[in-house]
Amino acid sequence: MPSRRVISVCICALLLPVTAITVPTAANAQSRGAVQDTRPLHTFVDNTPFDLSDATWFAYDTRDSFGRDISATATLFRATRPWDSTSERPVVIITPFTQGGDDPCAFSHTVTQGTHIDPTNPGESAVAAQYYAIHSMLEQGWDVVVPDHPGLGTPDQHSYMNNVASGQALLDAATAGLSLLDRPHAPIALTGHSQGAGASAWAAENAPHYAPKLNIKAAALSAPPYNLPHLAQDVDGKQEVGMLFMAVNTLSRQYPAVQAEIDRVFTPEGKALLAKADTMCVPAMFAVIGKHNTRDLTTTGESVFDLVNRLPDVQKEIQRQRIGLRAPQVPVLMIYHQSDPLVSWEDSRALGENWQREGGTVRFVDYPRNPIADTLKSAHSETALTPVPDIVAFFKQEFH
Repeated sequence: MPSRRVISVCICALLLPVTAITVPTAANAQSRGAVQDTRPLHTFVDNTPFDLSDATWFAYDTRDSFGRDISATATLFRATRPWDSTSERPVVIITPFTQGGDDPCAFSHTVTQGTHIDPTNPGESAVAAQYYAIHSMLEQGWDVVVPDHPGLGTPDQHSYMNNVASGQALLDAATAGLSLLDRPHAPIALTGHSQGAGASAWAAENAPHYAPKLNIKAAALSAPPYNLPHLAQDVDGKQEVGMLFMAVNTLSRQYPAVQAEIDRVFTPEGKALLAKADTMCVPAMFAVIGKHNTRDLTTTGESVFDLVNRLPDVQKEIQRQRIGLRAPQVPVLMIYHQSDPLVSWEDSRALGENWQREGGTVRFVDYPRNPIADTLKSAHSETALTPVPDIVAFFKQEFH
């Protein structure tokens, strides 16, 4: 089992300056997955016992959810452990869970520091918690690609909870990463937690027509948000309500009717919180924005969900972002916790069962309700870390 000390390294890493990176415009790209630029990336574990890779930052071409060319960024971790097997060294694509709305939240930024604490702007403080999973994969000798969600680390604004954009970006990041490795047919596995699981689910479903040349062998998803309306209602009034604000901001940028309704109905405090959400990283956002019931932020007393859900554009967008429409053609490990206060375990289970009905192969890892997790409201965070050994074992089986 991977050493838990790597988690301590993430938490205790020293504050170091982040070097700004200029990203090429999408107009320079030739096709989806084309590499635009690369440079070595120094991570917070360099020259420590946890340094198991050579890291490379790269920019590549992808598309937003409306088919427009954009640039995105990612990190390739080339495993330094020898690969003695006669089979080709696998590559794991780890799509991050919610990072926040601003460029300093991008994983390719936070992994240079482990923990980034900004005393002058606390909302931009962030932690590279995904490194535990990365380290666990590198211990197996597998290469790893970690895409930044579109709009994080690039001039565009992040499109939060956009399964289509993030799903396309992770498949294009896989293509670009394999190009850098010069191994276009290497076996691939997809994994992610929460927002990253939603993107990975979309990619697993749609890879056969979006990226048919990728040799995907398996997908492991923990707490995928299958029902976006449920999620929007569940976070309202909770510490995580800032994530709802980010989602509303995404809708407002995409659809003028949503922005007009926000301008008409939101109070000055509500508008200020919406603007603040796009400048913050997780988990600092939870402390800075805090709990808010969105009914207190509208002049009509409506919740944000009630407000935007009546708009045809929002209904159309919810349908466009749906996952569970077709079964992935690869085995899936579905992970959820019955004490999860954020993403309903019933919804995650329903996604897997829907895929099974469509002929897919799905195994479940079911963490039962836990009174301690209920009290601490920690189950959602726990399922970002606790299942990693199960995911490694699952990928081992599917790779071989």
